[in-house]
Amino acid sequence: MIPPATTPNTCIHGLPVCSANFKPEIERKNSLRRVLQDLEREALHKATRDCYFNLMTGPKALRPLLIMLRLGLGGIFIYAAWTKLRDPWSLFAMAIDSYQLLPLWAVEWTARVLPWLELALGALLVTGRSMRISTALASLLLVVFFALMVRAYLKGMEISCGCFGPGETLSWKTLLRDGSMLAGSLLLTAVSFRNRTARNVQYEFQRVEGQ
Repeated sequence: MIPPATTPNTCIHGLPVCSANFKPEIERKNSLRRVLQDLEREALHKATRDCYFNLMTGPKALRPLLIMLRLGLGGIFIYAAWTKLRDPWSLFAMAIDSYQLLPLWAVEWTARVLPWLELALGALLVTGRSMRISTALASLLLVVFFALMVRAYLKGMEISCGCFGPGETLSWKTLLRDGSMLAGSLLLTAVSFRNRTARNVQYEFQRVEGQ
């Protein structure tokens, strides 16, 4: 009796090859793939954890100083707004016009709007709300102020600073004061964005932990 013919599972170059011969090779490749995935997950876990702790341990040591700096800068902005709002806006407009940069319509608009912007930024800084936005805007505002003051000082213009109402003459002391405020604001801005990055890394760290 002739046994029934068996049909090979696979043909390579016209030669019959049983697919069972490839099972050890397939299993070996799958095992190697799982090992590589485990190593990749472990490396990502370690890198994320190290980055998170490096970001979080730095600012904590300076937290009391940063809180004092934030409150001080916010208080200065509020006081600067109050000194402008207590007097007619035209006095502040005269101080702005003395820099000889803006047309009259822009001088009037700035004199009316800027004190309220300073008041809003000061309130945000004191309360600690929207730190990335408030610190970035405060830094941008102080950069503009400081650049205008340096320009006027180098040109020898004996004008009112306009920082805290009328009557304050521009001098090296006002440059030192506003330069210090700018440095503090830039530090707060950097820390605010750093904390945001730390929170993102913490989320990634927790996600990897849960895998």
